[in-house]
Amino acid sequence: MKKRVLIVDSCEKQMKHISYEVYEAAQEVSESVNIYTANSLEEAEHILNHIDMDLLILDTIFAGSPVEEKPGICWVEQLRTMEKYIPLPVIFITSQDEYWEYAYTELNCLGYFSRTFDQKKLRTVLKKGLHHRTQSDEEKYVYLKQKSMVYPVRIKDIVYVEAGNRLVYFYLNDGTELQIPRKTLGEVLEQTKCRSMIQCNKSTLVNMQYIEATEHACSEIILGLDMGSLQVGRKFRQPVETALEYRS
Repeated sequence: MKKRVLIVDSCEKQMKHISYEVYEAAQEVSESVNIYTANSLEEAEHILNHIDMDLLILDTIFAGSPVEEKPGICWVEQLRTMEKYIPLPVIFITSQDEYWEYAYTELNCLGYFSRTFDQKKLRTVLKKGLHHRTQSDEEKYVYLKQKSMVYPVRIKDIVYVEAGNRLVYFYLNDGTELQIPRKTLGEVLEQTKCRSMIQCNKSTLVNMQYIEATEHACSEIILGLDMGSLQVGRKFRQPVETALEYRS
């Protein structure tokens, strides 16, 4: 599975330079990477809302922000208050050297470099970050109780989930159908807690990994594994399109 790296910097030239170093570091440790870039923290937050990252690289200051401010530091402070981002490896590459101690001690950053970084030292830290393992959707389970039995189901094996007739139906990639009573779609979405599961209408969740195509202006989803199609509700069409755009 490819590692996903987000680089946030308002300087296009610097972003390309860092991207090159990430690709080179990945080759040295035989990792494949998808690199996502953002010119602002707003754009970065938009990307993070749709795809989980394995490594975050960013500046502390951005074009248009006063020198005395540190928006990059503040943003990572906010991320660290959310459970899913506590283990996310973070590397700062910045011209502001006064925050290095705080970044290491309070934000648990993996590295803090000047913009004229030492290539060898940065590569070493990048390789460490690329080796770091966060729990991916493939490793997550949802636990479903059916009568007196509890079934651990890998999220990667769920194709879609449908609510109806006071039951929630789980359709798996091996053709299995599980009918779970006394559970709502909202509870399932909360229990799965991953970016691959999205809601496509008021009664259905779908795993993006099994979406082969959309048709009729994203009003219909075509599933793989010969599992047919799902309707996309009007208010869900834009969120579905956006999520698919950032699908890795």
